[in-house]
Amino acid sequence: PKAVPQPAQSIAEMSDGDGEARFGHVVSFRALRIVNDFHKDMASAVYPRAARLLVIACLSVMPRGVGAVPVQQLVQIEVLLPSTMEAQWLIEYLQLDPSEFAPERQLGLAEPS
Repeated sequence: PKAVPQPAQSIAEMSDGDGEARFGHVVSFRALRIVNDFHKDMASAVYPRAARLLVIACLSVMPRGVGAVPVQQLVQIEVLLPSTMEAQWLIEYLQLDPSEFAPERQLGLAEPS
């Protein structure tokens, strides 16, 4: 294995004394909305294999320096299980309705609609 190169100066030596480095960008990430299909309340609306986690956020990057203008972007991040895309395609292709297979209906507790 190759040795990892070490910086010539430590971060403390590169800073202005107040702990901030003189290089890089200031990056901020702020979640605006999170949709969690894995929640128990979503059981009648989403098949477990087709569930996902969706994060809608504001991402901001500002270069350090005088007169630097931040760049802001609204981003959408979707976290999926390995089989989620195939499950979602199959559900759409077969036009399945998750509420038909809800646990309450399987146990005979809910009336058919």
